Amino acid sequence: MARPRNTPNIDQKRVDKLQAQGLTVAGIARELGVTVGQVADAVYEAEVNNDPDLEVNGTPKAMGKQIIALRENGVRWERIRIYADRPIPELKELMKDAGGDPEKKTTKPGRKAAEKNGDGNGASGSASTRRRGRPTNAERAARNASDGKGKEEEEQPRRRGRPSNRTRADRQAASGSRSPS
Repeated sequence: MARPRNTPNIDQKRVDKLQAQGLTVAGIARELGVTVGQVADAVYEAEVNNDPDLEVNGTPKAMGKQIIALRENGVRWERIRIYADRPIPELKELMKDAGGDPEKKTTKPGRKAAEKNGDGNGASGSASTRRRGRPTNAERAARNASDGKGKEEEEQPRRRGRPSNRTRADRQAASGSRSPS
């Protein structure tokens, strides 16, 4: 089992409770007043404690093969370091000896690996990966076509500028429907 490394001031039960509340590692670190690295180590150690199958152990060759499998699944070096309880340079050497390429990037910062999204270009079509900002002309045209409105069928052009300063009574008088007051 992995020994605690960098988590001297962290109550594991409190970390688990905060994580169950949906806080991120950074949020937990702010809440506890410790560094993000210390919280990350505590979270990864808890994973190994809860699931001993994650622990990387055995002969150096077997460990290298386990490391290759973890890296192919997108697990980052920091997490593998906790699983194996060894420094990252040593883990990279074990991976190289087992026939793997430790310099190969399996994940990209801030993005999911393409194979996890189900297609080769990394786009899954979910709300989190949709394009943001103003729609393109093609998107506007497609939206107008699907609404059944073309430029010919629009009732009123869109008003620009500031709204008028007319009161409700002025608007009603102009339209001819005056309510008794």
